[in-house]
Amino acid sequence: KLKLAWNGIDQEACKCLADSLVHNRSIAKIDLSRNKINDIAGILLAYALRRNQLLRGLKVNGNALGRNGAQALLRHMRLRGGDLRKIDMHDCNIDAGGSMTFDPNNPNGKYELDLSIPLDRAIASELWELSLREQGENWRGETLDGRPFDCPEDPDNPWIIPTKGYLQLRYFSTPVPPSEDDIMEEEDFSLMIDQIKSRGKDKERKDVILSAAKENYFSADQVKDVITTVDAASDRVEVASGVFSRVVDLENKNGFLKSLKEHEQKAVARNLGQLFFFNPKFPTGHYRLDLSNKYDFLLAQKLQQLSNKEKFRRKSLNLNDTSQYGNGECWRNQSLNGEHFRYTGAWHVPEEGILELDYVSVTRPPMSVLPMGQKDYEVLRGRVEEIAANLGSDRKGTLAHIDSVIRGKFLTSEMLMTFANYIMKLPSLTPVQSMFVGVQVVVSGFGGLVDINELWRILRDEFTWDFRQQVCERLGWLNVFNPMYSEGYIELDLSMRDEHVVAEVLVDLSVKEPGENWLGETYNGNGFELPTTWVEQVPDKGILTLEYYSEPAWVRNRTRKKWLQLFLSFEAPEKSDDDFLGKIEVDLAPLLRIAGPNPRLEIGPCELEGVISGTIQLALFAGGGGDTPRDADNESDGGDFLDDGSTSTDAESQSAGLAKSTAPNTQICTDPSNLQEIMEHSPGWQADGSFVFGVHLICAKDLIPMDETGTSDPFAKISIDGQMEQESAVVAETLHPHWDEKFFFHVNTEEMSIEHAKVMVELFDKDF
Repeated sequence: KLKLAWNGIDQEACKCLADSLVHNRSIAKIDLSRNKINDIAGILLAYALRRNQLLRGLKVNGNALGRNGAQALLRHMRLRGGDLRKIDMHDCNIDAGGSMTFDPNNPNGKYELDLSIPLDRAIASELWELSLREQGENWRGETLDGRPFDCPEDPDNPWIIPTKGYLQLRYFSTPVPPSEDDIMEEEDFSLMIDQIKSRGKDKERKDVILSAAKENYFSADQVKDVITTVDAASDRVEVASGVFSRVVDLENKNGFLKSLKEHEQKAVARNLGQLFFFNPKFPTGHYRLDLSNKYDFLLAQKLQQLSNKEKFRRKSLNLNDTSQYGNGECWRNQSLNGEHFRYTGAWHVPEEGILELDYVSVTRPPMSVLPMGQKDYEVLRGRVEEIAANLGSDRKGTLAHIDSVIRGKFLTSEMLMTFANYIMKLPSLTPVQSMFVGVQVVVSGFGGLVDINELWRILRDEFTWDFRQQVCERLGWLNVFNPMYSEGYIELDLSMRDEHVVAEVLVDLSVKEPGENWLGETYNGNGFELPTTWVEQVPDKGILTLEYYSEPAWVRNRTRKKWLQLFLSFEAPEKSDDDFLGKIEVDLAPLLRIAGPNPRLEIGPCELEGVISGTIQLALFAGGGGDTPRDADNESDGGDFLDDGSTSTDAESQSAGLAKSTAPNTQICTDPSNLQEIMEHSPGWQADGSFVFGVHLICAKDLIPMDETGTSDPFAKISIDGQMEQESAVVAETLHPHWDEKFFFHVNTEEMSIEHAKVMVELFDKDF
């Protein structure tokens, strides 16, 4: 033990003491109470303690540490490790400022440090350790004695700070939100509670709590224990307000708010303003913050931390950037005192001014999350409608109430847009108010959508163009638009990066999808035809309007799917990604009327429906055709049933002259009364009353090219009345596929009216 209390130790003496503590290997406890240790001396001690793993106790009672010195000691006790568990800081005016200019909570700026000076060396150490906790390139333009060097920002490659030299750098902070690993260890928390309880007065306890909260993070359960150490209502409110922003699991805030009385909770809510309702799990929304208010300032910092976290996460996962300016930020449409500015994650949040922004989280609910059940949805809908009744008298307060009810709920796009549609039709709202309120509802529920890929379709089909325009401007075109549903009217500002991408998509689709796709297009208000130069490079300024249209048969799903990867709606709709190449539908009844040992009905060649080009040839036959019938859900091995290989181009059909019987010893029955008798003598008739028939897929010709190589990769889907679907093999890179495959269907005649059944053959281009 080393007792140095009442020795008049000042800042200069503390430099020597701190230097000796770095190399100390024997002292376990030091008492430095009642000296002249100021904030700078406190930081020097903290720097020494960070490097001393043996010291177990430190007393600095009665010193003018101020806020900076006390926070430095608490911070280094948390980061240090080792056995140091207790620092006594009674009567240390920890609520006062000091002479230190370095603030680890606001480290941005230029630094010129003389590493031979202990204080400068301590600041260099703080900056290096801070860069490890943050992400990105924080040290920039660093030089040592005038020579450039790259400071390692890697905990596995620690930088040994030299004891001499002149260090210059600019620090760009990219703060990220705390994680569960940053929550105060339970053992340390117990010691902190003991120190708090050792103070006799509420004011002293409150000061210790608020000082500790500046350097430590807590769980919601821990904050509940902290609040119970203070008795006076006003102090409890101040403590709850002061530690609120240091709660890591803020979504569990109700756990500690319940330890407050109702009037105390309301007082905390008044103090915190928007911060009180903030949920870091669902941060998407509009924010208007008065930065001179400390709690609005803290909320702005939290939004900055979250944006950095999401940006770094998407970058690490190689996910596409859907931000407004291509810088990965979740902030949109931000302004300071009414003037727009370009935001980055290293922006220094000022301590005054009116900040307004839209925050759009790009972190989606997990794939396993399901939307709320119908019963819960009906309850929620009733609640929203009840609250919305007050929109006419208190729009701001009612919107905030609706936001708090909807935000954080897992909904489908249809559910959310039902809310918006109901509220927009309230007679108490003017058209302008209706539009504004509807957009706010969509923004509030956006973070909880489980099927974000459906949002644009509903906006396009059920809402006006100016409404979806405002939704996209608030939430971002790359976060809302879905190229799988490109049809419709669109207005784009090409100077905005995200809207420029949408224009590139529509230009590419107009080239890949046949027909006149751009309708009524204007550029800067003037009518024009899409020029070929835009195919190479879309202009980076100007206002583009158009209505995009594509015939359903000409939609290139593969092309749209490729573009989809640039959008937040990266999950394609549940429909097939394979491009449609045409179809044919054939009645089964004519096959049933063919009597004989081997009934066979030739189909085609005939034109495919739904496309501008292509023919198909196939045949229907009853029974196994010499093979054992296979279950309908098994794919055929493509047998050898071809009779003589002949085809018919001029045969009579049941309705269009496309089918005839070619099998020998067959007879076509025209008397419907004899149909059942013919079926029962058919090779397709089974003892259990079921019927087996086959489809012989022969070939197709002159199909539409879907690939950039001028070919397609065709395959067929074959079904009967939309059931028992089977697929053929894929024939790669051809417009004239030859399959020679057969498929068998085992039909229960009690469940399906086989004489009225239809065989559907659809061709698709495989999307590999």
